[in-house]
Amino acid sequence: HRAAVGEANVVEKMREVDALLGGEGNGGVIDPRVGWVRDPYIGMGLVLQLMADTGKTLSELVAELPSYTIVKDKYTVSRDRLPGLNAALEARWPDAKANRVDGLRLDWPDRWLHVRPSNTEPIVRVIAEAPKASDAAALCQEVGAML
Repeated sequence: HRAAVGEANVVEKMREVDALLGGEGNGGVIDPRVGWVRDPYIGMGLVLQLMADTGKTLSELVAELPSYTIVKDKYTVSRDRLPGLNAALEARWPDAKANRVDGLRLDWPDRWLHVRPSNTEPIVRVIAEAPKASDAAALCQEVGAML
């Protein structure tokens, strides 16, 4: 389940769907058995438990995962331009699955792009993740060019 960015939003969604575990892209993990807050030790504990259960080293576990690179960018832009930008982005990539829970997130099978206004600064954050850093950077740069 996706929630808007922010610990309070994640917790609200977790409670709504009775989630067992939640987190944010910054690595913060929320385990209701411990508390309804991000706790870095939970993430460490879960990884250590997985290592104990499988007998694998951390590097062995990481090697089993697909490799992705995340690129983050930001632009100073008026919020009133975002509806037009979001419409242009959806038109530019009609094959992407759009999610408007928090700004605009576009998903493809192997990459994603998220464009959202900051809640704390007069900027728009543009974040992309793809198997290659150059592909993630290209997504962010294209959004920047459209601004």
